[in-house]
Amino acid sequence: MALTRIQLITDSAFAVEAGKFFSANVDLTYISHGEIIDGRAESFLSWSPQLESIFAADAKEAIGNAHTPGAEGLHLAALFIDETLVGLALFEYLSRRSARTVILQDIVIGKAHRGKRLGDQFLGWLENQFAAIGHVNRIFLESGHGNTGAHSFFERHGYTVSSIVMTKQMTR
Repeated sequence: MALTRIQLITDSAFAVEAGKFFSANVDLTYISHGEIIDGRAESFLSWSPQLESIFAADAKEAIGNAHTPGAEGLHLAALFIDETLVGLALFEYLSRRSARTVILQDIVIGKAHRGKRLGDQFLGWLENQFAAIGHVNRIFLESGHGNTGAHSFFERHGYTVSSIVMTKQMTR
């Protein structure tokens, strides 16, 4: 029987594997404004050619925060079946005035493992981690406009649409 394991990542060598996994398991519907702001995507229709290395750099930053759970900044968690990586979550803790917020920047289940309720397990684990840190008022996330499967997934877990992000491409 396969053993499922979820853990916060503390080994910086894992960043390269995270970059490879992320770039191999997202499609264009995944792109939201966060991917553009963070340089992972060039537009809503194209990923950066350096997606793998950009995500690896973000993962490395997150791993640097791993030794202080709940510390401000990025953190990285991974879902494994036996020793095979099947999911990643990149999230950020922010404190503003009296509000403590988590931004769930990315949660990705490998293409071959979708539809097996692993996302439910992973999201539940993450929410338990956030609750254990304490004083987390809200979890925010964003999703690409056409990523309807993700929208349904998060709505099933009690997330609601709270705003609409609009964009305008400026000419140079």
